[in-house]
Amino acid sequence: MKKYLFALLIVVPLLVGCDSLSKLTMFELPFDQSVTFPAMPALNTPIPLEITGIKTNIDSVLTSLKLKSDMIQAVKLKKMDFTLSSPADGDLSFLKSVEIFITGEGLDDVKIASTGDVTTNTKNVSLTLVDVDLKDFILKDKFGLKIITTTDKATTVEQKVDISFKFLVDLKVLGL
Repeated sequence: MKKYLFALLIVVPLLVGCDSLSKLTMFELPFDQSVTFPAMPALNTPIPLEITGIKTNIDSVLTSLKLKSDMIQAVKLKKMDFTLSSPADGDLSFLKSVEIFITGEGLDDVKIASTGDVTTNTKNVSLTLVDVDLKDFILKDKFGLKIITTTDKATTVEQKVDISFKFLVDLKVLGL
């Protein structure tokens, strides 16, 4: 019995410690972009918008951390939020659905986030994230976003939306 208790006292802190160490091998890579939705008099029509040339600056980030790109194990989207910045009296309830795809030269587009009906009169929406490894996109110099929206309310003015998103970069360090 004492052997099992001793083993338990040794194993549990190691497991908890490894989890804590694993979190130390991660860092966030934040981005902020803006997109303008044109006035949309038609309802239920998919409207594609693209943001191209988003620089990753991954080389300079890794250099400042004294790391190499081959140390990156995985990259996942941690959060993505839409915030309406204009018009001042507007809201995001005109959106019926939103799908966001990440694009990169030589890579297939990958869906990374979406949201359904925005029913409340809100200026902020947190998108539902897709659990997918985005390492290949972040290791490129640039990537893009393809945004496909469908509206359920007609709009007569442009809607400017700020997109805030963060990637979580997981490194291969000490085998964790």
